[in-house]
Amino acid sequence: MFVANERQAVFEVDAWGRHLAGLQNVSGKTIQDNDTRRDNISLTNGRRYTITVQIRRNSVTGLLDDEKSVAWKPTEPNCRCTKFGVFQILIN
Repeated sequence: MFVANERQAVFEVDAWGRHLAGLQNVSGKTIQDNDTRRDNISLTNGRRYTITVQIRRNSVTGLLDDEKSVAWKPTEPNCRCTKFGVFQILIN
């Protein structure tokens, strides 16, 4: 979980029991249905990982062990939050 523009967002890895990675609820859609979805991203129990989230004015990038898993640039001026506790970025 991270904060951008005073809003909480989640970068998930090995999510939904389907080995998905992505940002949770971009434009009101879950990882399963939004453009940040990446398939076949798995974690192994007992192994250490480094997860990095880079938040920039016009993008969010999620890295797993220094490899880009997710790169997102909003296509809407405002990506709204939904009830799932999700992502909002305001572009000035």
